[in-house]
Amino acid sequence: MGCSAKLRSKSRCDSATQATKLRTQVFQRVTHYVVILPMREYSVDVEVALRDWSRSLIRPLALAVAKASPGTHGYDLAGRLEELGLGEVPSGTLYPILRRLEDDGLLASEWVPGSGGPGRKVYTITRDGLVELERFRSAWERLVSNVNSLGRRTRE
Repeated sequence: MGCSAKLRSKSRCDSATQATKLRTQVFQRVTHYVVILPMREYSVDVEVALRDWSRSLIRPLALAVAKASPGTHGYDLAGRLEELGLGEVPSGTLYPILRRLEDDGLLASEWVPGSGGPGRKVYTITRDGLVELERFRSAWERLVSNVNSLGRRTRE
């Protein structure tokens, strides 16, 4: 019996077949895939993995939005992040990240009067924030290049 997407018995599949199926599944659009580690198997929900991965991008993308739109407030920033494909970013996630970026000296903020409503805190990227954003951009380009290279090799 061959390997199936959901392995029922590890003893039924040889490791070469498992590795081939795993590589194929990783590069296809699937909702679950199996990661085979020594002596155990794990099923990873791709949607959860993508959500977690996307959330890790909030910090650098907040810096990028602040650079592109100086003086933006948190609500607008959340909207821009959603437009970039991160989905709805809850305020309980976004504002602590913005506060940490301020504490780290990567963003500066100021309160400005609201037009007919409460004041708003607006964010501007700092010189250190620009340096951090450039570091991220460089690391991101390397990562994308390496992943694309791996994808090309596994399709051959």
